[in-house]
Amino acid sequence: MKARRVLRALVVALLRTLRNDPARADAIERWRVSACEQLTAIESLAAREGIAPEGLRLRIDRREMSMQLILAALRYHLDEEFPHLRRRFGDESLGVLRANCLDDSFRLQKLAAALSRAPDLQTQLQALAQHLLELPEAEAR
Repeated sequence: MKARRVLRALVVALLRTLRNDPARADAIERWRVSACEQLTAIESLAAREGIAPEGLRLRIDRREMSMQLILAALRYHLDEEFPHLRRRFGDESLGVLRANCLDDSFRLQKLAAALSRAPDLQTQLQALAQHLLELPEAEAR
């Protein structure tokens, strides 16, 4: 099965080269990069507003979580886990990605609700939570 995948990737690369069609980032990768940029903006805004992510704690699903843990988990998912799953399983990983996004979005919404004293940060958290729910479908082949 692995040889078949490698052969298919080789054929696709060859066809793109012959058509002079450079490999481009697909919609899912553009979505992931946008989410990373939004997360970086949130981390910067929290620092500017003097919010200590390790000090802000809330209870989600009967577990104590800090803002730092919620943002670090999302950063790990976006930077490490999602690219690994996409490389390893391709479009078959979309179910797992959607489940992770749903969990991360839920935590961000709870975090946003706890930050009523920082409306700009609250707005950005809600926007990122919504963005996570808008994971694109796989592109047609």
